[in-house]
Amino acid sequence: MDRGNGRRVLGALLLAALSLGTTTASPAWSAEEQAFTHRYVPELFNIAPPEANQRIAGNNQWLYPQAVAVPKAEVEDVTLTIDASGLAGVAEFNDKGGCDADGLDDDDAVITCTEGIVDGNGVQMGEFTILADPDAEVGDSGVVRFELSAAGATPDAWTMRVKVGTPKLTVGRIAEPRGFEPGDAFTMPVRIVNEGTQPARGLYVFVSAEGPIWFDNIGGSACHYMKGRRDAGGSAYCRFDMVLDPGEAVRFDQLVRVRSGTKLTFASVFVGASTSDEAATQDWFFPREFSVQGRGPAMQLLPTAQTRATVDFVDFWVSGGTTDFAALGASVVGAVGETVEVKVGARNLGPSDIELYDRPAPYALEFVPPPGTTVVEIGQEEDVWGCEPAEGGAASYTCESRDGSHSPGRAQKMVFQLRIDERVPGAAGSVQLTPREQGPWSINDPDPDNDDAVVRLKVVGQAGPAPSDDPDGDSPVWPWAVGGAAILVLGSGAIRKFAMSTTGS
Repeated sequence: MDRGNGRRVLGALLLAALSLGTTTASPAWSAEEQAFTHRYVPELFNIAPPEANQRIAGNNQWLYPQAVAVPKAEVEDVTLTIDASGLAGVAEFNDKGGCDADGLDDDDAVITCTEGIVDGNGVQMGEFTILADPDAEVGDSGVVRFELSAAGATPDAWTMRVKVGTPKLTVGRIAEPRGFEPGDAFTMPVRIVNEGTQPARGLYVFVSAEGPIWFDNIGGSACHYMKGRRDAGGSAYCRFDMVLDPGEAVRFDQLVRVRSGTKLTFASVFVGASTSDEAATQDWFFPREFSVQGRGPAMQLLPTAQTRATVDFVDFWVSGGTTDFAALGASVVGAVGETVEVKVGARNLGPSDIELYDRPAPYALEFVPPPGTTVVEIGQEEDVWGCEPAEGGAASYTCESRDGSHSPGRAQKMVFQLRIDERVPGAAGSVQLTPREQGPWSINDPDPDNDDAVVRLKVVGQAGPAPSDDPDGDSPVWPWAVGGAAILVLGSGAIRKFAMSTTGS
């Protein structure tokens, strides 16, 4: 092959390779992949009448979280346009800095957002507030128009109707069960009342539980449970396509049965309700998390007499059972002048498993250091304690657990650094657990005889001087060479048994 033919063949191969690379590049996005997907955008947004403006002005009525999911295709130059001119005489629509907005001044009712509207979850339409016009009346309504566009994506447009006047769904009170024991069950009615000025279109009823407590399968196919939690506690919602007019009330056509586990100490039950439009704007409600549909015929809502005993939501406690705690002391050995580590705390001896979440601690722990010592530092094991005072040098410390998990057999310990100042014959400190006695999660101590533990200190020798920084000075004498390292062992201090109340799941 001559040199010219060789060049032509090589050129043809390179061209073929380049052509192949071009045809195997990222495929074009389909129309479906370029389309925006709506999330949490209600068709109707109810607002309070003008007389409520002063009361809610500090909190506002947010159009949050109005959001639209970004398409699969890569998009740039996202622009969101909001035309609120249709609200003239009905409501005042304002941007609260949720996006880099232009417009919506006295002469313009259009907002154009070009920055700050895209986050990791898609297009977040910022924080916009809406209040009734001072001259508006209940029943007045208007329309807000939205348009979203981006380079490489199919534009999207939608509307939202704003109406003056709101439905207000309340829940009938539920009596707390009394004399409850672990393993018991009870039934509760669920009643929903519309105490507002507008019809409630579409009803969502939410039920949830914290602690070793479960709902039997309720609602049939009308209800959806969190994944893996059907026929159990946790959370569920039941959706009903109906209109509940102002002043009307409905009830579940069956009682809800709630049963508890044998390790119950205390637990809570929640029941609440909202309209479909309200549920769509709640940033805590994600329907995709409730992926398990109930079994059997759908529950029905039946008309019932309105009752005065209603609340915005029901949240009550179920208490019973006991939990035994042991105060944990320690024994330490060190020399005068040495700093040693002391761990004190409590252990759950069962039988109940306690999960407190954000509830108050079930007990307080008081630590008194041994005579002849000074606390120089307060440490934390697993960052589960908070103590008062928070600095060293005090005669005693009162600490509470910040960790809500108290499973049987688990110990929670607090770490103190003690400097041994002098030898005091028979020196001993103490640990005392004090149960909480107020609130639904109060502790009923079945055996108060063992609520103390001892912190024993054995002083041996004298610590040497601190190491010298002078390279020409004497060789340093390290404390461990004289007094030995601190030794911590679990003391045989007394054990106190507490009957506790808690939340857990």
